Amino acid sequence: MQLRNNFKALSLNSLYNITFLLIIILFIGFALLGGLIFSTQQKLIESHETRYRSYLLANELRQSSDDLTKFARTYVVTGDPKYEQFYFDILDIRNGIKERPENYERIYWDLVVADGMKPHPDTAAVPLVELMKNAGFTDAEFEMLSEAQHNSDGLVNTEIIAMDAIKGILDQSGAELINSNETLNDLAERIMFDKDYHATKGRIMRPIDHFFEMLDVRTKEAVDLYAEKQNNLLILIAVFLVSMIVLLIGIFTGTTRQLKQNEKHLEQLVLERTSELQASLNNLKFAQTQLVESEKMASLGELVAGVAHEINTPIGIGVTLASHLQKAIDRLETSHQSVGLTRSDFENFIDDVANMAKILLTNMTRAGDLIKSFKQIAIDQSIQEMRVFKLNEYISEILLSLNSKFKHTKYSIIVTCPETLAVNSYPSVIYQIITNLLMNSLIHGFSGMTEGCVTIDICRIEDRIRIIYKDTGQGMSPEIVDKIFDPFFTTNRGRGGSGLGLHIVYTLTTQVLSGTIECQSLLGEGTTFTIEFPCDQIFD
Repeated sequence: MQLRNNFKALSLNSLYNITFLLIIILFIGFALLGGLIFSTQQKLIESHETRYRSYLLANELRQSSDDLTKFARTYVVTGDPKYEQFYFDILDIRNGIKERPENYERIYWDLVVADGMKPHPDTAAVPLVELMKNAGFTDAEFEMLSEAQHNSDGLVNTEIIAMDAIKGILDQSGAELINSNETLNDLAERIMFDKDYHATKGRIMRPIDHFFEMLDVRTKEAVDLYAEKQNNLLILIAVFLVSMIVLLIGIFTGTTRQLKQNEKHLEQLVLERTSELQASLNNLKFAQTQLVESEKMASLGELVAGVAHEINTPIGIGVTLASHLQKAIDRLETSHQSVGLTRSDFENFIDDVANMAKILLTNMTRAGDLIKSFKQIAIDQSIQEMRVFKLNEYISEILLSLNSKFKHTKYSIIVTCPETLAVNSYPSVIYQIITNLLMNSLIHGFSGMTEGCVTIDICRIEDRIRIIYKDTGQGMSPEIVDKIFDPFFTTNRGRGGSGLGLHIVYTLTTQVLSGTIECQSLLGEGTTFTIEFPCDQIFD
């Protein structure tokens, strides 16, 4: 109030000069905060990438041990020399003797065995231990992986004894292991499957498991730190933006009584929306932190991207209106200083400010509503707990979170569900099921199609809930339908498909919801998924 009274005491020219200076300061602060957000986002991405690369290296050590066991056992059983060759190729790649295949962390040896040829070209030969050293592991983490590789190398000696025995070769180490009346083939099979072998495998995997625990603790701290910084910067930007709006409106309270009344009304509404926006941002910060802690990074990425995309438009409009308001001020000042301020100039100025204020409030309200609608989904994803919720309302919130994926396409989504139908269940599971089905239709079902339709029919069947999901996509052959829920099965392998989406849907439906899921599809006739699950509490 004191600041407002001081403004009244100043001349009109001084008021304009102070206003212009404050606006410049606010814009500079806004630009600096934007740069800090970009820098923090980059560091957050780098933290995630470091964590991911570290997981790949540790998993490669585990996978190579499992592949060595698989080929050694296969050779012992079949005597086929190609499996022995595969065995030593794995060792040579791990030790940097042979060239390392490109994308070696993905599926490799299973495809070599199945197709008889390399699925990826070779790159430079680099020992796995050197890659681990360059990954920036701590001494304690590297010690765990070194211990695992040391134990794995020790198991190699046992596996080589077994494979040599199949070829009729028995050195001193093998002679100490053979029992009386035992053939060399029996010796090979015994040492590859007895409890000592499994105990040694455990000594390989246990340090790797400890490494994952240590890596989780270290990398989680970095991820949480940058996520918290990013959220704090977003709140500061919101405060700067609201401060700019309040300042621009409050400057003209001393010009006329009518403008003062308009400003008071607008200021009250802006303060109310600011309070709601602040609360929504705090809730979004809490939800994002919970998502990071539960390691659901894919869902988190989609959710945050959706929020950012949707609120970008109203905030951008707010910034544009602020610029237009400055231009209106400049025109009014020019008229006042040149030919004097006429009644028509003043009335036009009031009309322009009133219209801009109305549009500004509409867009700030829209931004607040969008953040509020995403809040519950974010919390549900991070905490898998049962609660009572309306299915129709929750499905609408899911579709809103995926709006950015579908709004620039001609794919329509039609939901049929009683508005009063509520259940006591896991909303996070419903979110993941519906999201995975929709993304499956978008990526696979509608591939190569310009138009399509998805219908989601939900109803109550006694004490069960039935969801019928249907798309008008290209459909699938019976051979693909039979494998659609198998883990890692995908028809989009070469373009980044993981083959886990529908397997996750199947697992959540059958294990978490204790329900059933069926798929019916024909080529050219779309695909239908029928999901049913029991619910001990259903409210109509």
